[in-house]
Amino acid sequence: MTHAWWNDWWLTEGFASFYQFRILHEVFPEYEALNRGVPDDIQEAMEFDITPHSVPIHGPSDTEFIIKPSEIDYSKGSSLVRMMSGFLTETEFKKAVIRYLKKRQYTAVDQSALFEDLQEYIATEGTTAPSNGKEMKEIMDGWTTRTGFPVVYVSQSVTTPNTIYFSQKPFQMNYGQDQEPHWYVPISYISRSNAMYDEGNLMPKVWLNKGVSLLNHPFNTNDWILVNPDARGKNITLH
Repeated sequence: MTHAWWNDWWLTEGFASFYQFRILHEVFPEYEALNRGVPDDIQEAMEFDITPHSVPIHGPSDTEFIIKPSEIDYSKGSSLVRMMSGFLTETEFKKAVIRYLKKRQYTAVDQSALFEDLQEYIATEGTTAPSNGKEMKEIMDGWTTRTGFPVVYVSQSVTTPNTIYFSQKPFQMNYGQDQEPHWYVPISYISRSNAMYDEGNLMPKVWLNKGVSLLNHPFNTNDWILVNPDARGKNITLH
């Protein structure tokens, strides 16, 4: 299986970049290879994605990145695969990807095939699904068809007890990007009351949906909170 055209190159290179760390971890866990995904992929993708030279990892077939493929296909592709595995759980994501690979073997695909097959697995066999009720294509199109990424702000309400606010804005470097939040952002966190660093606790507890700039969320404000603790979300967080 391979990508149908170069505007979906991330389907091969993004997955390969993501799984290089997983495979090394399975063979040599003492190397702590999983920790390399943050500086090698997520931060590298962000650094490139804020420049005026960045391009979406999926777009019309005549866009420049077909002629000049860039690191964005590798690093941002990997970081988005990491994000999907986070909000679906690694266990369910692995099963869904195996199903996708078997179904599409010996074919050329575009990203809609991936999202369609992940959604089909969620509907028929999966035990987890995006908790915002949106389908995979709707969630992921905002990440793949646009450049940039959001900054998620976490603040405490001064008027409502035990309430925090989540908000999102596009990260800006004065290159003329618009201000509209285009992303569905999974929000996971740990706190003093529940600091377990396991798959269940790292599932998204709330989503910032596309077009939503501010969200109220009940939370014991006597606790500390750490949002996106394992850096599976492709965003910067300001507490």
